Amino acid sequence: MSFWQKKSVLVTGASGFVGTHLVNSLISRKAEVVTFSKNEAPVIKNTAKVEIGTVEDFKKLNSVIRKNKIEIIYHL
Repeated sequence: MSFWQKKSVLVTGASGFVGTHLVNSLISRKAEVVTFSKNEAPVIKNTAKVEIGTVEDFKKLNSVIRKNKIEIIYHL
C-alpha cells in the first residue's frame, strides 16, 4: 500500500504549473486531494475536490481543513 493512499491532502495554489502537477501526482498515488485556490481550478486529469478562496481568509481556510479532515498541506 502506498503512503499516500487515503491521505487527505490540501494543496494551496493548485491552479499554477507546479500545483497542477503536484495534484495529478498525488491523485495517481490515491491521495484524497482538496485544492484551495483563488482562481478556478486548473484542468486536472483526475478528480480533486475544489475549494475557492485565499489563504488570507483564515476562517475559510480553517473551515476547509476541518471539513475535509486534512492531514497534510502543501502551500504553494
